Amino acid sequence: MAHTLEQKPDSGYYMTCSTGHGTLRRITSVATERYNKKSSVELSNLIIQAGFGRFDREVTPTYLPESWGSYVHPEGQLYFCRHSAPAIVTEAYLYNSENMRKLSFWLTVIEALCEERQIVIHSGVELFMQLEESGCAYYFVDHFSRTEFWLDEADTNEIGLPQVASEDHLKLALNEHYWSHVEYFPAHFGSLGKSTVDDLISILSHATLDRMTSAVCTFPYTPKDCRKFIDLLKTAREDTQDMYNICVVARLWVLITNHRFTTHHGQEVSRLSRTQSILAPKIHNPNFASRAITYLTLGLSEVYTSKLEGVFIDDLVYIEQWREMMQANTKDWKTSLQISIVLLIAHGILCTMPGVPSLGLASAIILFTSVLSASLLIIQHRHLLNTTALHAADHLLAIRSKKYGFKIAGMLFALPAVLNIYGAATFIARSLALIAFHLHYGAAAGIATILFLFAWCTHKMLAPRKFPETTEKCEV
Repeated sequence: MAHTLEQKPDSGYYMTCSTGHGTLRRITSVATERYNKKSSVELSNLIIQAGFGRFDREVTPTYLPESWGSYVHPEGQLYFCRHSAPAIVTEAYLYNSENMRKLSFWLTVIEALCEERQIVIHSGVELFMQLEESGCAYYFVDHFSRTEFWLDEADTNEIGLPQVASEDHLKLALNEHYWSHVEYFPAHFGSLGKSTVDDLISILSHATLDRMTSAVCTFPYTPKDCRKFIDLLKTAREDTQDMYNICVVARLWVLITNHRFTTHHGQEVSRLSRTQSILAPKIHNPNFASRAITYLTLGLSEVYTSKLEGVFIDDLVYIEQWREMMQANTKDWKTSLQISIVLLIAHGILCTMPGVPSLGLASAIILFTSVLSASLLIIQHRHLLNTTALHAADHLLAIRSKKYGFKIAGMLFALPAVLNIYGAATFIARSLALIAFHLHYGAAAGIATILFLFAWCTHKMLAPRKFPETTEKCEV
């Protein structure tokens, strides 16, 4: 057995164990191939033997080595567990003797590494092993500390863990991974302590009240969802040995620990409000291009940019706020679409009258572009109205520029309204030209003055007002 020291870009040095049978590598409980397996089955016809399915019918038993057992996850995934110290779980199909041989080899390697590094494995530790073409992947979980660990030092970036603020913050991420492991392998677990369920009920009860009395609560689930979770937990508390109940409790703990990780629960700086940013801000200094966008879009791009930034504070998305924003944006685009269509119809009527053809052509092109941009935005974002927070976050990351932030996206979102205003202004200019041509220049000038005063007053009335910031969280 040989140890090799390798270097990976931007991840420092990390230790791997290489053998003639491949490489032993670290993995996390949320980065397994559980939901990404490429294997397939082929269906065929079979002959049903006489008496097949009778209770007393003798069947050929399928054997596993001593202390090994097979289990089925509530979702249907078959897995195997060896009851030992440490307990070993794997999703490799161990009724295949070749898989059993490979697993035994890599288990010998891991045991040798534990002895070499003088790592004592107690009875509360469990080892997950995943056979791969290039070797074997593994991780350990400790049921006493409820965390995940490995045999070598690991850079969080290299192993797929998120960036953290401290070691205690890292423990929250590893605690989430522990509960993911329990969720994926609940059938052999044994029993959960009732305090584990009671703690969840208390957390969700507090979250229910917090969501009901605060507009900026950081908890991601509605009071209705919380009450449903509590009902499930009350049922699960009656039998904490049942694998279905264990799976329910573990998944809810995954949600809670993930929420605690994102809010930096118990850390020196924690997020107490949905609108509070606690990470170092990404500053996008305004340059000529960004200022030009603001002026050309009459400031409307800044409105949508602020909306996008407000719904994605510290790269977190709360699904209710996302849906409210998308519904408001869609309403704006539909309004611009309707106004542009009405103006195009009126434009078509005025085409029969002599006037300034260049203004008529410009107005028609601008209004048609407004219709086109609004239609494209509505079609592109219709599936995002009722999407998940994860997909919303992926979308926001995709449209955010490293250099300009949400400036470009804000400009595109504002495009239908901006073109609508430019098109309407050009349409009005053409209408005034027709009035001057058929009536009198003075009448056209008077109407233009009245329209300008009306537009100015409307702008002042509808301009957003700034209110002093409040630190109050509770609303009564």
